[in-house]
Order: sequence, then C-alpha cells, then structure tokens
Amino acid sequence: MSSVSRNRAIFAIDLDGTLIGDDHELSSLNLSAIRRAEHAGCTIVVATGRSLDSARKQLTALGTAGYILALNGAIITTGAGNILFSQPMSPEAALRVCRVGEQGDATVFLTGMEANYRFKNGAQAPNLVQEFRPGDSRLTDCGYGQAQQVVESMDIYKAALMEEDVSHLSVLKDELSRDGLPVVSSDVHYVEVSPEGVSKGSGLARLVTMIGLDNVPIIAFGDQENDLEMLRKADVGLAMGNALPVVKQSADRVIGSNNESAVGQAILEFLEDPASFIQK
Repeated sequence: MSSVSRNRAIFAIDLDGTLIGDDHELSSLNLSAIRRAEHAGCTIVVATGRSLDSARKQLTALGTAGYILALNGAIITTGAGNILFSQPMSPEAALRVCRVGEQGDATVFLTGMEANYRFKNGAQAPNLVQEFRPGDSRLTDCGYGQAQQVVESMDIYKAALMEEDVSHLSVLKDELSRDGLPVVSSDVHYVEVSPEGVSKGSGLARLVTMIGLDNVPIIAFGDQENDLEMLRKADVGLAMGNALPVVKQSADRVIGSNNESAVGQAILEFLEDPASFIQK
C-alpha cells in the first residue's frame, strides 16, 4: 500500500506472548496506546488462538470497539458480537486429533462456538495454557470415549494437543502433519489444528475485505508459529523480542518483548509519524 491516510491503520494483535505479559496482565502503556490509536481512527483487531469467549473478554478489557479473529481465524466477529464468518473443521479431523492424543497420552481440547471440552487419560492435566484455568465453567472434562458424541453434537472450530513433555509433543505434532492436518504451535506445550484453509492470515485478509478497508495499511504483531501467515500478509509484520526464531526471521522488524509493552510503544511510534513507520 503506497500511502498512509492520516493516522489510519489496522492493528492486528496477538494476545498471549504479545500484548499480554508473562504475568497474564495487560500493561497500562499497551492499553492507553490502543485506545489512543482507536481515537485517531485506527482499527483494532484481536487475533488469537483463544476461544471466542476468551477473546471477547480481552477486547472488553481493552475498551475498544474493534474486531475479533478467534480460534486462529475460524470465527470472525465485530466487537459487539456480530458473527461475520465462521468455518468449522471436519469431524474426521477433530476425531483424528483425539485419537493421536489418546494414543500419545496427551491432553486434547476441542473448542466450539461457546463450549469447550478437554479430553485426557487418567489424572488431571497440568494447567499449561492461559486460556483455561482451574474451575473454569466454560470447560467440560471428558474421557476419550466421549469424543465421538461431542463431535457429533456441535461444530468444532479448533482442536489442540497439550503436553508437558516438549519432545513428546513434537512427535505428536509430526504425526498430525503426516496425516495432512494443518497444525501449528502456539506455545511450547500446545499445538493447534484449524479448519482447512483457516489461519490468522486468511482471517485478516477476509476481514479487511468485509469491512472495506483493503487500502488501509496493516500492522501485525505476533510471537508464535500461528502468527506467521498474519505477519507475512501485513504491510508491517512485527515480531516480539520473545518470539520464536522462525517468526523473527519472517517479520519485517523485531521489537521488544511482551514484558516491555513493546506493542504499545510501536503503536505510539506509528501515531507520531505514520509514513516513516510504514517505510522504515
């Protein structure tokens, strides 16, 4: 995109490891910068692998209108909750993830529009992801024997494997990849399978066309493998200082870490001189 119209831009921002610090908190600098950007005419897009409910809560905390790309772009909504797009994964793919999880003695999450199910063998799974916490009413624990019933009862928009042993998780990820499933990492302990053709990148492209902002520059922030396509599609793809090496290599620039309010600093830099920021 050749020019910047006033201060307008689309900021597509990942949550965990990007906007949110390791303390699970949103810094005051990030919050104030996002609100200032929206006041200046920018569009805020929360782009996350989290469930729709979890993403909504984060957008509410930001206090912006904005848009949500939930479950890596499988569900797209307005800040007010209007669903613009949704694409579930095939039941066969969801069940395949469950079989790999069961055979590999890992934990599997199946996520629908509103409901979330966790499948595991035996003892309680460790809490390794920020999205779900002990006692979370949105999460139902099941045995793997119930997987077929769950998949037949609702649309599944994301399946994920969680495993404490990182090397074992890598083996399970490779197995899913060999099956032809679109699998990406979003955490050292967590890999995700989305519907075919769905990613944060495809979701972002779909959203900007839907809302008629194709000519507005996109600035994207991310740190994990599931952010790669989004960073590549953006006019300016910014990798966090704590990002995976492959993400840093694919980004236009590397900024500070999620613990340094680097998202907010970059937004303020853009607002100060949009043209220079884009051309930098």
